[in-house]
Amino acid sequence: MIECAIIRDILPLYVDDVLSRESKSLISSHLETCESCRDEFTKMQSEIVKLPSNDGEEIVALKSIKRKLSKQKLIVAIIASMLAVVLASGGYWFVYHREMPVEYTYRIRVERAEVLGHAAWLQLLRSHYNYHRVHETNRIINVNGMDTKVVYLYVTETLSTRWPNCRGDNGLNLIGTNETRSFGMIYFDFHSLPFSFEVYYLIAPFSEWDSMSDEDFYEQRHNGVLLWSGTMGQ
Repeated sequence: MIECAIIRDILPLYVDDVLSRESKSLISSHLETCESCRDEFTKMQSEIVKLPSNDGEEIVALKSIKRKLSKQKLIVAIIASMLAVVLASGGYWFVYHREMPVEYTYRIRVERAEVLGHAAWLQLLRSHYNYHRVHETNRIINVNGMDTKVVYLYVTETLSTRWPNCRGDNGLNLIGTNETRSFGMIYFDFHSLPFSFEVYYLIAPFSEWDSMSDEDFYEQRHNGVLLWSGTMGQ
Protein backbone atom coordinates (compact mmCIF):
# COMPACT_ATOMS: atom_id res chain seq x y z
CA MET A 1 0.00 0.00 0.00
CA ILE A 2 1.24 3.45 -0.90
CA GLU A 3 1.99 5.70 2.03
CA CYS A 4 -0.29 8.69 2.61
CA ALA A 5 2.64 11.08 2.47
CA ILE A 6 3.34 10.05 -1.12
CA ILE A 7 -0.35 10.34 -2.03
CA ARG A 8 -0.54 13.84 -0.59
CA ASP A 9 2.58 14.89 -2.49
CA ILE A 10 0.92 14.12 -5.80
CA LEU A 11 -2.63 15.12 -4.85
CA PRO A 12 -2.19 18.60 -6.44
CA LEU A 13 -1.48 16.89 -9.74
CA TYR A 14 -4.51 14.71 -9.23
CA VAL A 15 -6.64 17.79 -8.57
CA ASP A 16 -5.28 19.48 -11.72
CA ASP A 17 -6.08 16.31 -13.69
CA VAL A 18 -2.64 16.02 -15.24
CA LEU A 19 -1.75 12.49 -14.10
CA SER A 20 -1.77 9.39 -16.25
CA ARG A 21 -4.79 7.16 -16.20
CA GLU A 22 -2.94 4.53 -14.14
CA SER A 23 -1.81 7.06 -11.50
CA LYS A 24 -5.30 8.56 -11.22
CA SER A 25 -6.78 5.09 -10.73
CA LEU A 26 -4.26 4.33 -7.99
CA ILE A 27 -5.01 7.57 -6.11
CA SER A 28 -8.78 7.13 -6.51
CA SER A 29 -8.54 3.68 -4.94
CA HIS A 30 -6.53 5.09 -2.07
CA LEU A 31 -9.01 7.92 -1.44
CA GLU A 32 -11.84 5.39 -1.16
CA THR A 33 -10.14 3.72 1.79
CA CYS A 34 -8.27 6.62 3.44
CA GLU A 35 -10.44 9.22 5.12
CA SER A 36 -7.48 11.47 6.00
CA CYS A 37 -6.29 11.74 2.39
CA ARG A 38 -9.88 12.12 1.22
CA ASP A 39 -10.32 15.11 3.55
CA GLU A 40 -7.09 16.61 2.19
CA PHE A 41 -8.38 16.11 -1.36
CA THR A 42 -11.70 17.79 -0.49
CA LYS A 43 -9.83 20.71 1.05
CA MET A 44 -7.72 21.17 -2.08
CA GLN A 45 -10.80 21.12 -4.28
CA SER A 46 -12.47 23.82 -2.16
CA GLU A 47 -9.46 26.10 -2.59
CA ILE A 48 -9.69 26.03 -6.37
CA VAL A 49 -11.16 29.26 -7.81
CA LYS A 50 -13.83 28.28 -10.28
CA LEU A 51 -13.61 29.99 -13.64
CA PRO A 52 -16.68 31.46 -15.29
CA SER A 53 -18.40 29.18 -17.76
CA ASN A 54 -17.04 31.10 -20.77
CA ASP A 55 -13.39 30.79 -19.69
CA GLY A 56 -13.01 27.73 -21.87
CA GLU A 57 -13.91 29.78 -24.90
CA GLU A 58 -11.49 32.51 -23.81
CA ILE A 59 -8.69 29.98 -23.45
CA VAL A 60 -9.39 28.67 -26.93
CA ALA A 61 -9.38 32.25 -28.24
CA LEU A 62 -6.08 32.98 -26.49
CA LYS A 63 -4.53 29.85 -27.98
CA SER A 64 -5.77 30.92 -31.42
CA ILE A 65 -4.23 34.37 -30.94
CA LYS A 66 -0.98 32.79 -29.82
CA ARG A 67 -0.89 30.62 -32.93
CA LYS A 68 -1.57 33.64 -35.13
CA LEU A 69 1.19 35.62 -33.42
CA SER A 70 3.61 32.74 -33.93
CA LYS A 71 2.72 32.62 -37.62
CA GLN A 72 3.13 36.38 -37.90
CA LYS A 73 6.56 36.19 -36.26
CA LEU A 74 7.55 33.45 -38.71
CA ILE A 75 6.30 35.51 -41.66
CA VAL A 76 8.17 38.59 -40.39
CA ALA A 77 11.35 36.54 -40.00
CA ILE A 78 11.01 35.17 -43.54
CA ILE A 79 10.36 38.64 -44.99
CA ALA A 80 13.31 40.07 -43.06
CA SER A 81 15.57 37.32 -44.41
CA MET A 82 14.36 37.93 -47.97
CA LEU A 83 14.93 41.68 -47.59
CA ALA A 84 18.43 41.04 -46.29
CA VAL A 85 19.19 38.89 -49.34
CA VAL A 86 17.70 41.51 -51.69
CA LEU A 87 19.66 44.32 -50.04
CA ALA A 88 22.88 42.32 -50.14
CA SER A 89 22.34 41.45 -53.81
CA GLY A 90 21.39 45.02 -54.60
CA GLY A 91 24.46 46.32 -52.80
CA TYR A 92 26.72 43.94 -54.72
CA TRP A 93 25.13 44.97 -58.04
CA PHE A 94 25.38 48.65 -57.10
CA VAL A 95 29.10 48.40 -56.38
CA TYR A 96 30.23 45.97 -59.06
CA HIS A 97 27.70 46.11 -61.92
CA ARG A 98 26.04 49.52 -61.98
CA GLU A 99 27.63 51.04 -65.07
CA MET A 100 28.43 54.73 -65.29
CA PRO A 101 29.75 56.25 -68.54
CA VAL A 102 33.22 57.77 -68.29
CA GLU A 103 33.56 61.20 -69.82
CA TYR A 104 36.44 61.47 -72.28
CA THR A 105 38.04 64.35 -70.41
CA TYR A 106 38.22 62.38 -67.16
CA ARG A 107 41.73 60.89 -66.98
CA ILE A 108 41.49 59.44 -70.51
CA ARG A 109 44.17 60.06 -73.09
CA VAL A 110 45.26 58.65 -76.44
CA GLU A 111 48.48 56.82 -75.70
CA ARG A 112 49.32 55.24 -79.04
CA ALA A 113 47.88 55.01 -82.58
CA GLU A 114 49.34 53.31 -85.62
CA VAL A 115 48.48 51.43 -88.82
CA LEU A 116 50.00 47.97 -89.38
CA GLY A 117 49.14 46.40 -92.72
CA HIS A 118 45.39 45.82 -92.71
CA ALA A 119 45.15 46.68 -89.01
CA ALA A 120 44.51 49.93 -87.18
CA TRP A 121 45.66 49.98 -83.57
CA LEU A 122 44.62 52.62 -81.06
CA GLN A 123 45.36 52.63 -77.34
CA LEU A 124 43.49 54.72 -74.81
CA LEU A 125 44.67 54.97 -71.23
CA ARG A 126 42.73 55.96 -68.17
CA SER A 127 45.25 56.90 -65.51
CA HIS A 128 45.13 54.97 -62.24
CA TYR A 129 41.63 53.57 -62.81
CA ASN A 130 40.19 50.53 -64.50
CA TYR A 131 37.41 50.18 -67.06
CA HIS A 132 34.33 48.04 -66.57
CA ARG A 133 33.12 47.64 -70.17
CA VAL A 134 33.57 49.04 -73.65
CA HIS A 135 30.41 50.02 -75.55
CA GLU A 136 30.83 50.32 -79.30
CA THR A 137 28.90 50.57 -82.55
CA ASN A 138 30.17 50.92 -86.09
CA ARG A 139 29.12 51.03 -89.75
CA ILE A 140 30.82 51.12 -93.10
CA ILE A 141 29.65 54.31 -94.81
CA ASN A 142 30.68 55.81 -98.13
CA VAL A 143 32.34 59.10 -97.31
CA ASN A 144 33.60 61.18 -100.26
CA GLY A 145 33.58 58.14 -102.51
CA MET A 146 35.54 55.87 -100.14
CA ASP A 147 34.33 53.14 -97.82
CA THR A 148 34.87 54.39 -94.31
CA LYS A 149 34.62 52.48 -91.06
CA VAL A 150 32.88 54.90 -88.67
CA VAL A 151 33.22 53.81 -85.06
CA TYR A 152 31.65 55.30 -81.94
CA LEU A 153 32.68 54.03 -78.53
CA TYR A 154 32.79 54.86 -74.84
CA VAL A 155 33.82 53.06 -71.69
CA THR A 156 31.98 52.62 -68.42
CA GLU A 157 33.07 52.29 -64.83
CA THR A 158 31.53 50.97 -61.62
CA LEU A 159 32.12 51.99 -58.03
CA SER A 160 34.59 49.12 -57.73
CA THR A 161 36.66 50.33 -60.69
CA ARG A 162 36.81 53.81 -59.20
CA TRP A 163 39.10 52.56 -56.48
CA PRO A 164 42.52 54.05 -57.20
CA ASN A 165 45.20 51.69 -58.47
CA CYS A 166 42.69 48.91 -58.98
CA ARG A 167 44.80 47.66 -61.87
CA GLY A 168 46.83 50.70 -62.83
CA ASP A 169 46.64 52.07 -66.38
CA ASN A 170 44.56 49.92 -68.72
CA GLY A 171 44.66 50.11 -72.48
CA LEU A 172 41.78 49.99 -74.94
CA ASN A 173 43.02 48.40 -78.17
CA LEU A 174 41.38 48.82 -81.58
CA ILE A 175 42.93 46.22 -83.86
CA GLY A 176 42.07 45.44 -87.49
CA THR A 177 41.50 41.72 -87.83
CA ASN A 178 38.07 40.10 -87.68
CA GLU A 179 35.24 41.99 -85.96
CA THR A 180 35.40 39.87 -82.76
CA ARG A 181 35.97 41.37 -79.34
CA SER A 182 37.23 40.65 -75.85
CA PHE A 183 37.73 42.79 -72.76
CA GLY A 184 39.33 46.09 -73.65
CA MET A 185 39.50 45.23 -77.35
CA ILE A 186 37.49 45.92 -80.51
CA TYR A 187 38.63 44.43 -83.79
CA PHE A 188 38.29 45.89 -87.31
CA ASP A 189 38.43 44.01 -90.56
CA PHE A 190 39.76 45.80 -93.65
CA HIS A 191 39.42 43.38 -96.57
CA SER A 192 39.48 45.85 -99.42
CA LEU A 193 41.85 48.76 -99.85
CA PRO A 194 41.93 51.70 -99.95
CA PHE A 195 39.90 51.99 -96.79
CA SER A 196 39.47 54.85 -94.33
CA PHE A 197 38.40 54.88 -90.70
CA GLU A 198 37.17 57.38 -88.14
CA VAL A 199 36.96 56.58 -84.44
CA TYR A 200 34.98 58.83 -82.11
CA TYR A 201 34.46 58.82 -78.36
CA LEU A 202 30.75 59.41 -77.81
CA ILE A 203 28.47 58.51 -74.91
CA ALA A 204 25.14 57.59 -76.48
CA PRO A 205 22.42 54.89 -76.43
CA PHE A 206 23.87 52.78 -79.26
CA SER A 207 21.18 50.12 -78.92
CA GLU A 208 18.63 52.65 -80.18
CA TRP A 209 20.59 53.42 -83.37
CA ASP A 210 19.68 50.31 -85.36
CA SER A 211 17.01 52.07 -87.42
CA MET A 212 19.09 55.20 -87.94
CA SER A 213 20.01 56.08 -91.51
CA ASP A 214 23.68 56.10 -92.54
CA GLU A 215 23.49 59.86 -93.00
CA ASP A 216 22.18 60.42 -89.47
CA PHE A 217 24.65 57.86 -88.13
CA TYR A 218 27.55 59.79 -89.61
CA GLU A 219 26.15 63.10 -88.36
CA GLN A 220 26.49 61.86 -84.77
CA ARG A 221 30.24 62.47 -85.06
CA HIS A 222 29.61 66.14 -84.32
CA ASN A 223 28.50 65.15 -80.81
CA GLY A 224 31.66 63.17 -80.07
CA VAL A 225 35.42 63.55 -79.82
CA LEU A 226 37.52 62.37 -82.75
CA LEU A 227 40.09 59.92 -81.38
CA TRP A 228 41.75 58.94 -84.64
CA SER A 229 41.19 58.84 -88.36
CA GLY A 230 43.21 57.66 -91.31
CA THR A 231 43.32 55.96 -94.69
CA MET A 232 44.82 52.57 -95.45
CA GLY A 233 46.09 51.41 -98.83
CA GLN A 234 47.10 54.76 -100.26
